[in-house]
Amino acid sequence: MIFEHWSRSIREARQRPAGDSIGADKPVQAHLASISTLAEEALSGDYGGGRPTRITHPAMGVRAWIRFMPEEGSAAVVTQRAETGESEITYYHSSPALPKVEAYMRGQGHYRNLELGEIEVSSFGFAQAFWSHRGALHLRGGITRLWLSHDELEVGQKAATHRRLLHDHNHDGFGAEERYGVVWRKGDDHTKRKYVKFRGQFAREYARSLTFSGSPATLFDHLEGHVIDAEGEEILSPVQTPLRRRSRWYVSGGTRYVQWQIDEDGNAWWTLPKDATTGWTTKVPKGTFRVTAGQKVQLGAKQDVEITGRNVTLRARGVLHLRAGVAVNIMADGAVAIQGASVTINGRPVAASTAPI
Repeated sequence: MIFEHWSRSIREARQRPAGDSIGADKPVQAHLASISTLAEEALSGDYGGGRPTRITHPAMGVRAWIRFMPEEGSAAVVTQRAETGESEITYYHSSPALPKVEAYMRGQGHYRNLELGEIEVSSFGFAQAFWSHRGALHLRGGITRLWLSHDELEVGQKAATHRRLLHDHNHDGFGAEERYGVVWRKGDDHTKRKYVKFRGQFAREYARSLTFSGSPATLFDHLEGHVIDAEGEEILSPVQTPLRRRSRWYVSGGTRYVQWQIDEDGNAWWTLPKDATTGWTTKVPKGTFRVTAGQKVQLGAKQDVEITGRNVTLRARGVLHLRAGVAVNIMADGAVAIQGASVTINGRPVAASTAPI
């Protein structure tokens, strides 16, 4: 077939004497031997051994265009302009489609069969756009995909990592962006990506950061999944276990933050900065606030611990201890009742009684 041996056709064209050139006065098919992407010219195998041929784009306006840079070996119909003698591409000649479509149906290649009214655009590196007759739009960049489906009412994406960036994103660091998927960080030369592994497999994260032109410069950053720092190292919890989440909300100063951490074992830590002078408040207007622990419930404060309620009940299945460095005061406007099989106060046993002491 004529398209299978384009290099031979070019050699034959170059060997023709100039006076024996074909296509000097009529259109002729030629193969593009070499391409100048700067001058947008091609050396075609015609016209007495080949001459520069201006590349013709699908559309070219003053401030708008549709451009196409052909590959070496592309077949084109070439003509010579009468007023300038310049060679120009009239249109590109299509190679037979059936072998390529049949190969696609066998799972080889990407030259699909088009239905009536469908459009497909594809580059050499397999960046592709396909408009179907059912109203679906498919975009590809190699193995990454994006589709908008009218039939399924769905917008989908498929890639190793998904990113969304704000207009003021700084390419040197993590900020003003969202990442979902395989974890990567900047390499040592800051031009290449360094992909991070966790226990032999590529780590995955869901990371968000929101920056601000004022103060604080970072409003929040959340790292979930495999929690990795800017150098590509794992961030560990206060008990040195790998984290599954680290969230920070920065306060007005910009250097301190509220932090929430959860490790791979399910342990959790909330930390408030010194700026939070009001502290932590939990309100339950009507229901019950319960704290249940398998081992201990610890309440500690540098000043006072207050428990206030209409009735306060302290129960222990074992021993209930009340200890104080100075004194323990038990006061009531009414009666104070201490009941038990044996009651000891200040080392002295007291006879069991249901009557108040």
